[in-house]
Amino acid sequence: MEVTNLMAPKKEFQDKVKKLGGKAKDTMKSIGKKFGELGSKVKGFFALDKEEDQAKAPEAPKEPRKKPAPRTMPVRAASKSETKQSADREKTQSIDILSVPDGKKVKKSKPLPPKQQMKKPARPAKNPAEAPTEETVVFTDDMTRQFSPGMVKKASPPQGKKTVPKKELTQPVPVTGKRSIFKPREKKPNFALGVILTTIKMSFVAIIIAVAIVLGSVMGVANAYLGTTPELDVSKIENQSQNTKIYDSEGVELATYTGLENREWANLEEIPSDLQNAVIAVEDIRFYDHNGVDFRRLLGAFVSNLSSSKTEGGSTITQQLVKNELLTNERSYKRKLQEAYLAMELEKTYSKDEILEAYLNAIPLGGTVYGVKAAAKDYFGKELSELNLREMICIAAITQNPTKYSPRRATYTRPENLPGLVNRMNIIAERMYWNGKLTKEQYEDVVTPAEKYLAPSCLEQNEDGTWKLKEDTDMVLRDGYLDTWKAEMNILEESPANSLYPYPHFIEYMIYDVQNFMMDKEGLEHTTANRQRVDKALRSGGYKIYATIDTDMQQTVQDTLANWDDYPNMDPIIKTDADGNSYEVIQPQATAVVVENATGNLKAIIGSRTTPDKMKTFNRAYDGNKQVGSSAKPIAVYGPAFELGYGLTSYVPYIKQDINGWLGDDGLPTYPKWQGELSEGPITIEDAIVHSLNIAAAQTIMNYVTVPTSVEYLYKLGVSEASLEGTATGSGLAMGGSNITPIEMAGAYATIARGGEYKQPVSFTKVLDANGNVVIDTENDREIHEAFKPSTCYMLTEALEEAVKSGTGYEARLDNMTTAGKTGTNADNMGVYFAGYTPYYTSTLWIGNDENLKGMGGSSVHTSAPLWKAYMQQIHENLSDQAIMPGDASDYNLISTTVCKYSNKKPSSGACEPVTALMPADSPLLDQECDVCRYSTSEEIKMCGESHMRFVEGKCPEELAYNYTVSYRTFAEGSPYYGWRSGGGISVTTNEDGSIAEDPTQDCTIDHQALLPTVSPAPAVPTPSVPAVPDPDPVEPSPTVVPEGE
Repeated sequence: MEVTNLMAPKKEFQDKVKKLGGKAKDTMKSIGKKFGELGSKVKGFFALDKEEDQAKAPEAPKEPRKKPAPRTMPVRAASKSETKQSADREKTQSIDILSVPDGKKVKKSKPLPPKQQMKKPARPAKNPAEAPTEETVVFTDDMTRQFSPGMVKKASPPQGKKTVPKKELTQPVPVTGKRSIFKPREKKPNFALGVILTTIKMSFVAIIIAVAIVLGSVMGVANAYLGTTPELDVSKIENQSQNTKIYDSEGVELATYTGLENREWANLEEIPSDLQNAVIAVEDIRFYDHNGVDFRRLLGAFVSNLSSSKTEGGSTITQQLVKNELLTNERSYKRKLQEAYLAMELEKTYSKDEILEAYLNAIPLGGTVYGVKAAAKDYFGKELSELNLREMICIAAITQNPTKYSPRRATYTRPENLPGLVNRMNIIAERMYWNGKLTKEQYEDVVTPAEKYLAPSCLEQNEDGTWKLKEDTDMVLRDGYLDTWKAEMNILEESPANSLYPYPHFIEYMIYDVQNFMMDKEGLEHTTANRQRVDKALRSGGYKIYATIDTDMQQTVQDTLANWDDYPNMDPIIKTDADGNSYEVIQPQATAVVVENATGNLKAIIGSRTTPDKMKTFNRAYDGNKQVGSSAKPIAVYGPAFELGYGLTSYVPYIKQDINGWLGDDGLPTYPKWQGELSEGPITIEDAIVHSLNIAAAQTIMNYVTVPTSVEYLYKLGVSEASLEGTATGSGLAMGGSNITPIEMAGAYATIARGGEYKQPVSFTKVLDANGNVVIDTENDREIHEAFKPSTCYMLTEALEEAVKSGTGYEARLDNMTTAGKTGTNADNMGVYFAGYTPYYTSTLWIGNDENLKGMGGSSVHTSAPLWKAYMQQIHENLSDQAIMPGDASDYNLISTTVCKYSNKKPSSGACEPVTALMPADSPLLDQECDVCRYSTSEEIKMCGESHMRFVEGKCPEELAYNYTVSYRTFAEGSPYYGWRSGGGISVTTNEDGSIAEDPTQDCTIDHQALLPTVSPAPAVPTPSVPAVPDPDPVEPSPTVVPEGE
């Protein structure tokens, strides 16, 4: 077995070709000889063995032509009368001499005797002198035809015989009866032989009939196959699938979004001519010469397949293009016939260059790689223009067997395939050299001799110094060549299509965002099936997507989250992947989003605390349930309240009173946990926001805004139904129990910073199709509407700026930059939040436990706020400060006016407590009179003298009780203050030193039993033991009594 392309000279190849040609010529001569012998036998079978009983005389000779051009010889059988007339004219008439190109005369046969004219053809003369000359032409009566001068050929005379001298004919040759070119039988046929011959004749006829039937059947089947051939749909060739490209806001390519097929289109002008020539050399050497089907190559492949066990294809580049784009890979004659037909049709439609361009962009080149441009990037990490000659030949070598000859597989996982790949490259280089496409120097530079890459054990040297494989020996790689190959070729070990693209969380959300827009464009529901359908089209449509990402900002936020040192300490979560492998997820986790205020464009999306190391990791920026806590209050509670006519200094209840509709775990009305930061009573909305008072927010949403109105405004601000599902309750909205995503929160807060115009946050500006047509323009296609009035945004911004200056968000305040924002803490400290904005950007940040299983032990004030400041300070490093909402209150139609403190309406009677409040000038509340306050009522309250709080029966000593007379305002039923007895009189009084003097609003909290003196019981006095005195006996004195006087 020869190893091809081992620096063999061109002459050797030509000798091989001549040798093969000589063998083919000998074979054809042998076949011709066989057919000649068969023809001789057939001639004997059909020789005439009888004379005609009667023959017709030939027609009268035609008039001689005036021109020297050839004429028709009379060959028709003559009638009896004509025969007689011809005999009379034998001696007097002559015929014209036939002309030949060189002007020479052609000898004619001697006239036959009349007797022979009426009988069977004369047998060959035994005397050479009487035999026909070398120019004799013998006819039968059914062989009438025209002869041109060039058709008369000279026959070589038999060796050893002399040629009869030329004699001119003086009259036409009368032909009577049939003339046979075969020797007539001299004996009667043998009966047995006749039967055999007849059988042979019938068999021959049967074979002819069978062949005709088979051919007819084949033609019928072929016709049927062609009838089912699909139409030549050139759109499938013109609109081949292509990768989608993603660019940043500056137009720099970021990533390629591929599907199952990694394709990139390149015009023929972009493809180097050496690469074109390499592919043509190995796939279709006569590409520019055939009409779609190379019949010469097809016949060669057919013969090769018959003579060997290997299958060799004969498809042209055009046929391969048809198969790849219009047909299937089915191995059948039907597909092959349809392929050939469509290939010829395609050649009528497109030029050769157009076909070659389509082919070079569609050809499979290993794995998911299709087309030479994708191959250049996938294997070498280069553009087409950067490839060297050897790399081009390597790409061309893949075509025969993309799996076996994949450079990556042959280099890193299947080195046993490398010898075949190198040999294939040598073949291509050699063919290019023989075709004049490479110089000798180029050829020698790219070809690899066998002894360099093949092991010596599988080679043997020819006499001329070249090498060849030993018989029945596979090619084995030489030790050490793999390292040489790696160093020379620099083939990428990992496909860029499978490697992680930059900024994965942003890119992956952007793809999700584009899918949503495309489904909306087509009127499709956002179902999984429709998303998959759109994604498939997106991966292969050759789109260009222009992302809104600011790569510097994205990297800044990602690095800050990854390197922050002040996260609370938590144990990691153990998870299991699809393969059953366990891995840790660091806790707490974090996610952040940055939106540009002016445009509503997303500039940074970070979905995890750590930088992703693979695709499709959990992106907390839009996926997952992350409660926002008190950060929801401005958008779910107070913003809607301002829209309804309440003002920044309108008062809301901050009282410990059960709230109608606010239910506890027992299903009974209750109120949020008392925070105790400020005194109980009416409080301004500004103070409620600055100090993040839960009771005030709960009272506001339940009694002034209502849950349905809150939900309506959240929808206007871009919050989805899914984010509010199951949480659209008072506590879910006012306390931030809803699962609003960080992107939705950023969009809502950016609306406030923008003055009330909602612009749907988008991650891309436009999408172009493969032809450059605009498919989606987010400036026109996204949702843009007014969500809040400018006056609402002004009041919210005033309160949120104050929250950063002196409230819960003070640790988020940027240096030298106006900042507004709101903290948020989830229930049980499962997560903390900060949402804020500057004149330029809005950002939301969440930190928390992924599974909400354990509190962090930190608050939003000291956890989320400082981290938010850490990356936002860097983002604003070169930006100058300016007002978020320029102007003053009057510019936003806000006025200071007098209202009742308890109703925020015009005072109606002496029962109201007038206050000055900043309210919208068009507030409907200013047109209404207070209907809440009632006149004051006096009441004596029993107080505990020890605590100066309300007396608690059974707990406080009666001797400590005293009466305290108070007067208080009462409120209308249905009012938030109804039942609250502190209005206007029942309030805490303090001493000069600040200590509480009287607090009739609270029950006594002192444990009086512990304070009362304990009376100890008197000690027991021991009773003296006195012996019993016996009765005196007069006869016998008592022994214990001394007689008196002793």
